[in-house]
Amino acid sequence: MRHDPVVFVHGWNSDGSTWRTMADRFEADGWPADHLDRWTYDATQSNAATAARLAEEIERVPERTGAAKADVITHSMGALSSRHYLKNLGGAAKVDAWASLAGPNHGTDTGRWCGGAPCVEMRPASDFLNSLNAGDETPGSARYATWRSPVT
Repeated sequence: MRHDPVVFVHGWNSDGSTWRTMADRFEADGWPADHLDRWTYDATQSNAATAARLAEEIERVPERTGAAKADVITHSMGALSSRHYLKNLGGAAKVDAWASLAGPNHGTDTGRWCGGAPCVEMRPASDFLNSLNAGDETPGSARYATWRSPVT
């Protein structure tokens, strides 16, 4: 079975190493190691800026793997930048499946406990979230899935 490459997008105040256990499990289940991208980005920048960097990262997927599309797995704030990429930067044509683990897709009060653009954007009813959630929240033909709890 041929597996899509996976780009893992971490949340605020984290880095790609947070995905080590999950990536190891994917590899044990047959994904080639070069198809598991535990991507790290600067989590202090706006989600729109991160989305632009994610676009660059996913553009490299065909070069590394030969695959036309990637799957994206996100945690927490990583859901917002990756959704912005899918909705506004052409990502819907390059992503086969998108999964959110505890993504604050409609905001989280936790965003009030930190500062800077990404925290403000995570707050319920922020301008960023209002724009992101306007219209179709799941654009394109990608498969979308979210896992959440009432504590997000």
